Amino acid sequence: RTSRTDGEGGGTLGSGFSLRLLDVRPAELAQQMAVAQHTLFRRIPVSELLSLKFADEDACPNLARLKRWNDRCVFFMASEVLAAPSDMERASVLCHLIVVAEECISSVSNLDGAMLISSVLENAAIYRLSRAWARVERRMPGRWAAIKEVSGVGGRKLVARGLADGRGGVCMPFVGSIMQQLVGLNEFPATVGTPDGTELVNFGKWRRIAQVLQRAQESQGVQYLLTASPAVLRLLQSPALYDTPEAMDARSAQLQAPRA
Repeated sequence: RTSRTDGEGGGTLGSGFSLRLLDVRPAELAQQMAVAQHTLFRRIPVSELLSLKFADEDACPNLARLKRWNDRCVFFMASEVLAAPSDMERASVLCHLIVVAEECISSVSNLDGAMLISSVLENAAIYRLSRAWARVERRMPGRWAAIKEVSGVGGRKLVARGLADGRGGVCMPFVGSIMQQLVGLNEFPATVGTPDGTELVNFGKWRRIAQVLQRAQESQGVQYLLTASPAVLRLLQSPALYDTPEAMDARSAQLQAPRA
């Protein structure tokens, strides 16, 4: 493995050596994402989900930890694409991430991981790199489109898949969907009126909320039988070279000017 001295990204594996995203097999990356994300997900209590205060780190500290992990991973992966010096090398990183997403879905049922990678590849700073994407399509035609088809708009198809996977074994659900479902159900009235004017508890609302929480707890209750790799986990949380949306957009514009 070659020595790196430029300090751009990567997880250090000892003096003078770095682990890069492309050094790690897609299956291993998918597995380590599942280990990390599921470990954090299992720590989220029902009380945080019921609070609906998902943006409040004081009210939902465990959910905030998962979000921070995901955000660091997103910026790291995006930076690996943007830091690559040529269209060919950017295409290589994009292809690698597409295969990781495939592994997340098909091998480890890590639906949150699949959506994380989708958020990287569909970010405007990445998506506008049409020259690199053209190379991706030549190398692996239709593969990214197939993932988007499997996922559905906003991950809706993955949610349905997660319901099935969660009944049969370990599954890391798409946490964003759990939050969306709970927020949506909370919009229903707490009571319903009868023809004679009596107000009754809306048991249908609370039953559906209970079902969402039960599925989340079922997913939390079954652990992945995978061994954590400290080196890969450090890599996924490496400081990103482009660690804000503005920095990503600026670098993307340098690489390929936005269309007028």
